Amino acid sequence: MWTAKQKLGKKGEEIAAQYLEKKGYEIIGRNIRVGRGEIDIIAKNKRGIVFVEVKTRKFNKEFSIFDSVGYAKKEKIIETCENWLYENNLEREEWRIDFVGITFKVDGIFEIEHLEGGIN
Repeated sequence: MWTAKQKLGKKGEEIAAQYLEKKGYEIIGRNIRVGRGEIDIIAKNKRGIVFVEVKTRKFNKEFSIFDSVGYAKKEKIIETCENWLYENNLEREEWRIDFVGITFKVDGIFEIEHLEGGIN
């Protein structure tokens, strides 16, 4: 049985994948486990491979949804992406990490924020 938080997260990931496809990204994989980490979405566009970390929340807060990603989480995301590239012999490919934030408001309305290259 999934918790309400897990259901919200999965719904956010589905919306993020649809959003990316509409923007011309090709989805390569979703919820990909690599070692102890997981990549929410792996996509490809004209410029290379894009790893996407999806953050989902209810209601609008005073701070950016991306502020919830601290230093340790960013380091783990980078390590997971590098390991995936290595395992798939794609270390020489151009790549970046994006954040997509989904904020649910009332009556099923949601807002999408897309931060390209969210981790440098």
